[in-house]
Amino acid sequence: AGMMAANAWYDSCLSKEDLLLLATEMEGHPDNVAPALFGGVCVSSKFQGRVITKKLKTPRWYGLALIPDHELSTKEARKVLPKSIPFSEAKEQVANALLMAEALEIGDQTLLNLCSNDHLHEPYRCALIQDFAVYQKKAHDALLPLWISGSGSTMLSLSIQEEPLHGLAKSMDSIEYRFVNVDERGAEVVYE
Repeated sequence: AGMMAANAWYDSCLSKEDLLLLATEMEGHPDNVAPALFGGVCVSSKFQGRVITKKLKTPRWYGLALIPDHELSTKEARKVLPKSIPFSEAKEQVANALLMAEALEIGDQTLLNLCSNDHLHEPYRCALIQDFAVYQKKAHDALLPLWISGSGSTMLSLSIQEEPLHGLAKSMDSIEYRFVNVDERGAEVVYE
C-alpha cells in the first residue's frame, strides 16, 4: 500500500513489475507481494535479479480463514524448519505444487484435496498452532483441504463451492473464522 501510494504521488512512474521487484527485495520473496499487486492466484519466483510472476486463470474459489487467538511470528516459525528434507519429499512437494496449480485452474476440488499435503513447512510448524490437528481433521472430514497460511498461525481452507465452508465453519466452536475471497484486481489507487 505504501509503495502504491508513493508511486501514485510521483505520477505512477514505476510499473507494477517495478514495484514487485522492490517489494520482493524488502520482503525477501514474492509469495505475498505478487498477489497483493496483481490480484488472483500468482505463482512467482526470483531469477537472476528478476522476479517472474504468472497469474493463474482460475474459476471462483471460496475461502475460510481460521484465526487462532495467538499470533505466530515469522521468525519463530522459521526456527523450526529443518535445513534440508529428504529427496523423496522434495519430489512429492514439486508434484503437489504442479497438481495444485492445475486443480486451481480447472476448479477440481478432488484434485486440490489430494495434492494439499505439504512437506516443506507444515509438519514442523503445525506444533506451533494449538489444536492444528483437530482443525485439519475437521476440514478433511468435510472433504476440504486445510493449510497453514504463510508462517501461521492463520489457517486456510478452499472450496469451489461455498456450502462446504459454511458447514466447516459451524463445526469450529473455539476459533475465530472469516469467509474470504480472492481479489482478482490486486492493488489499486482510487482517487476521490
